[in-house]
Amino acid sequence: MPGDLLVDTLWRDPTSAERLGLRLGELHAWLHAWHVPDAICQVLRLPDDAPVQGKALLHLDLHLLNVLVHGGQLGTVLDWEGARLGDARLDVARTLSILSVDPAILALSPEHRQAVRRLRRAYLEAYSRATEVTSDGLAPFLAWAGRYLIKDLSGKVEDGTLDPARRWTRAWLRRAAGQRPS
Repeated sequence: MPGDLLVDTLWRDPTSAERLGLRLGELHAWLHAWHVPDAICQVLRLPDDAPVQGKALLHLDLHLLNVLVHGGQLGTVLDWEGARLGDARLDVARTLSILSVDPAILALSPEHRQAVRRLRRAYLEAYSRATEVTSDGLAPFLAWAGRYLIKDLSGKVEDGTLDPARRWTRAWLRRAAGQRPS
């Protein structure tokens, strides 16, 4: 497949973080708006512990290593093995959790972490503009995504490296205590 990984494009030009984040948010919104054919619906299922149901196509692993950039445009999305159907907010929260507290992100240099923060903010801005999903109602989904990340990485990384994800998840659980997904 032609193109460079999003991460390589970002590291080559960290000043492109906002532009790449905007494109990533638009791409994710487009994926969620895609009509999923019945044949695919029969194969995919909701995540077992999802707080709500839905019929959007969820990638559940959209991040810097799973998107190719070709000719300055984001296009090819890689690694669909975890794809499910569900509420699009689950997928947005999952991407935000990876870009926020994945140990690989936290291990980056301060300059690279700052570029990821700028990309993450622009991603959510573009996604919100395209879908009207805002960060206001995401707390229950972010709590779910934190648990998902911890479960996914447990046994794959040193346990202490998941402590920031645990704190992040607890914070979102506290915020979600007053919110119910609609």
